[in-house]
Amino acid sequence: MSFRNPVAVMAVSLVAVTVLAACTGSDPTDKQEREYFESVRAARALTEENFENFGAIFGRIWPVREALISALVQAGVGDAFDSTVAALQEITPPVDLETDHELLLAGTIELSQLDQQAADAVKADDLITFSRYNGRLGIAGERMLGRLSPAYCSSLSEPGEESASACRSQDPVPGGTYGAELHEELRAFMPAFMLVGSETAFSLSLSPEELAMVIQTDIPEATSLIEDIRERVGALTPPDEFEADHDRLLAFFDALSDSFQQSAIDAFTIRDALMAFGEQIGQLYQGLVNDDFGAIISPLEPPPPE
Repeated sequence: MSFRNPVAVMAVSLVAVTVLAACTGSDPTDKQEREYFESVRAARALTEENFENFGAIFGRIWPVREALISALVQAGVGDAFDSTVAALQEITPPVDLETDHELLLAGTIELSQLDQQAADAVKADDLITFSRYNGRLGIAGERMLGRLSPAYCSSLSEPGEESASACRSQDPVPGGTYGAELHEELRAFMPAFMLVGSETAFSLSLSPEELAMVIQTDIPEATSLIEDIRERVGALTPPDEFEADHDRLLAFFDALSDSFQQSAIDAFTIRDALMAFGEQIGQLYQGLVNDDFGAIISPLEPPPPE
């Protein structure tokens, strides 16, 4: 079970996983494949139905800790993915979709296991551990979709909807080897970065002491991730047409790192740093010299808030 924070950067949440279930694209013309994807969509919709109650829970403030725990247990924390796993296990995919189906099933089983660990934490009154497993659910959902072939991932929900950002693009990335390497570096960075701070992104009844513990862990983790991606991107050599934008990207990471280091002065200001992340990305895009660079760095775009 996971959820999405009102802050755009926090795609690691209950709603985040729900949205990930809506990865979309063109409807297969082959009858067998069309029927297969209809069955898979129906199986994944079972989890979406389970999430309806959780959305209401995470949209409230719970001044009484016991009431929150009781609500989570009654809503079925730990069971959200079970019906989908069972349904996927009963579906026989066409031969050419077997590999993707197995990846989807394995990823959904992983989500179910994380959901159960989150449930165990709730029942033990350990909301910090619950929060961390909750964040991992969002990351696991992103990772699962990223492993699927683009065509398969884009067919997981009804035609006409926008593809989820976790689905790999079917279009080649501009910039040759440089563009492909930078794109993949950012694809790996974003899910891990968005996990940072997910524990503080909702109205759980964490005590001030617990919240401070969580944030003081998140700040050095965020700083380390940013410094690492800055070093890896800095090691790439851009073509001349992307040099100016490459330098702007490095400056973006420098500014992002500074904002988190400054947050360490007051642990609770990490929320401000996370909220500013989306604005900083917007400024980065607005100042691009080469529009093709925007396609290369597209993994930086956080999903819209829910």
